[in-house]
Amino acid sequence: MLESLMDAAFHSEAWHELYLMLGGVAAVLAGLQFVVLVFLVENQGPQLLRTGPRTNYLNIGAVIAVSGFMLIPEQPRRALALEISLVAGVLLVEYALEVIGLYRRAGHFPKRMLRWGPVRYACQLTLLAGGVSLAVHRGPGLYLVGLATVALVLSFLQSSWWTLQGPPEKAPSTSVGGG
Repeated sequence: MLESLMDAAFHSEAWHELYLMLGGVAAVLAGLQFVVLVFLVENQGPQLLRTGPRTNYLNIGAVIAVSGFMLIPEQPRRALALEISLVAGVLLVEYALEVIGLYRRAGHFPKRMLRWGPVRYACQLTLLAGGVSLAVHRGPGLYLVGLATVALVLSFLQSSWWTLQGPPEKAPSTSVGGG
């Protein structure tokens, strides 16, 4: 059993159904968010587009790209590793540019960046680690890629919700005891 699990870490055919589903889900979510953003921009103005949908679309685009790469039949392992690593590299560079830009504009890091930025960064690093693991044929390989792509879809959902509703407000504190 352990041997079959290790084989799955390096053979994309074992992941076909997951990436068929993830690619479809990611494409549908991106399309739905695009339609909603069009309606929101009409009502709230173009300043809405400066609050993060670009990064959100890049992350979900990465899931779609990785899903497409995973579905190429009989693709060599190293070619797949290179494609996944390039996608992760683009995400990491874009994230670094976003962080630098936010800091330059505001003079500090916004709270949302401090709260959720490390989570997104961890997803992107996990994707890169999966690509490298696949290339060197050691470690968890496609298990890391799978974890990262599912996490990026969940991150997309969370960011989409915040785009529509705004970040959650701090819950009011309630005092317990005498007073």
